[in-house]
Amino acid sequence: MSEESEIELSEWEQASTKKMLSFSFGYLLVFFMGGQFNTYVFYYYEVEIGLPVVMLGLAFIIFAV
Repeated sequence: MSEESEIELSEWEQASTKKMLSFSFGYLLVFFMGGQFNTYVFYYYEVEIGLPVVMLGLAFIIFAV
């Protein structure tokens, strides 16, 4: 291999703890908001519409695929 194609590990820096925590917190917010939305949709279709839980679960599985 030539020297140009080799990756120098000295160029890579490890992310700081502060940066990793901020990325993790951002992902947590996105995950939390998605969970809240899914909970609201599940509640709406089960309680307000009266859809059976089995059919609702099947619809969520089909949507996930």
